[in-house]
Amino acid sequence: MSIKTDLNNIETLVRNGVYPDSPSVLSYYFDIAESMVSSQLIPQQKWFIFVRVSQTLLDVIYDQRVDIQWRELCVDNIYKPILQLKRLSKTEQEWAELRSIQYQLSNSARQFHAQELCHKHSSFAS
Repeated sequence: MSIKTDLNNIETLVRNGVYPDSPSVLSYYFDIAESMVSSQLIPQQKWFIFVRVSQTLLDVIYDQRVDIQWRELCVDNIYKPILQLKRLSKTEQEWAELRSIQYQLSNSARQFHAQELCHKHSSFAS
C-alpha cells in the first residue's frame, strides 16, 4: 500500500471521528502526512499536504455530528499543520491562504466553544 493510500484511508477515519477514544489515530495521520512531505521534492506539494491536513481538521471541528471529544482533540492539534504551513510559506498567495486557514480556525473556535457551553448546560439541566 502506498503512503498516499494510507493518507486517504486514515484521513477518512479522522474526518468522520471513527475512533473518538483513540488519539493515536490522529498521531498516525500526522505521521503519514510527515512521511509524504519528506518524500516530496517540490515545496508546492509539501504545502498542499499540510493545507489538506489543516482543512480536514477544520472540517472535523465544524461538524457537529462528530463526537465532541474527537473535535476537541482536533482543536488541540490543529496547530501542528499550521506551524508547518508557516514554515513553508514563501509566496504572498501562500501567506494569504494561511491567513484564511487561521481565520477559519478563529471562527470555528468561537463556534465550537459556544456549542460546548450549550452541551455542558444541557448536561447540567438533565
